[in-house]
Amino acid sequence: MVDGSAAPAETAAPTTGAASTAPTTATTQPASPAGETLLTGAATDAPGQGAGEAATAAPEGGAGDPAPAAEAISYDGLKLPEGLEVHAETLDAAKAIFGELKIPADKAQKLVDLHGKLQAAQAEAWSQTVQSWAAEAKADPFLSGKQILEGGFTSFQEAQTAAARFMARFGTPELRQALDSMGLGNHPELFKAVAKAGRELAQDQVLTGAAGTAGNPLRARYPNSPQLFGEA
Repeated sequence: MVDGSAAPAETAAPTTGAASTAPTTATTQPASPAGETLLTGAATDAPGQGAGEAATAAPEGGAGDPAPAAEAISYDGLKLPEGLEVHAETLDAAKAIFGELKIPADKAQKLVDLHGKLQAAQAEAWSQTVQSWAAEAKADPFLSGKQILEGGFTSFQEAQTAAARFMARFGTPELRQALDSMGLGNHPELFKAVAKAGRELAQDQVLTGAAGTAGNPLRARYPNSPQLFGEA
């Protein structure tokens, strides 16, 4: 049966003559793809979606039920490799990253183990470098008695004695700890500089201790300046 409501629809159609093909209100919005509302969290009463479609797309328990929260992964069982020392703050930061990336605990342990191996390799490489420095210092011509005419030491033992003299005079416990922890005490150039300073220190002590005696070469050089030697 045709009622009078069809006439207004025809008068509202565009002048192009396409009034007969214009979609009705019930078909202007396409139906949502199956499952789209579950992924995006959209409401189930979206325009164009019938009650039957909503019931079909909704999961068991109703579309309004929240998705179950993922169980938090615990990293309390992570074990550090033997010999690896890590600050608690650093370890907590690593666990937070593991959790953010949702890395399983067993795979997180593998990452920790790998970090330990890398640290051990770096420590071994640095230890070899420090040992090579010691070998270079002992073989240095200036320190090993091969450049005596150029002002070098008569032997490496003499160089060690001079370096020990300087450290006994000026080396603080903090300086010794820094040199030992970083291995810099074996560096050839640093050792050479300290040994030279120790030798100069010994010469200064000889001259100062002999002040006022006939054997003092400076006293003989400056006979008219006794005040320089505490004699005035």
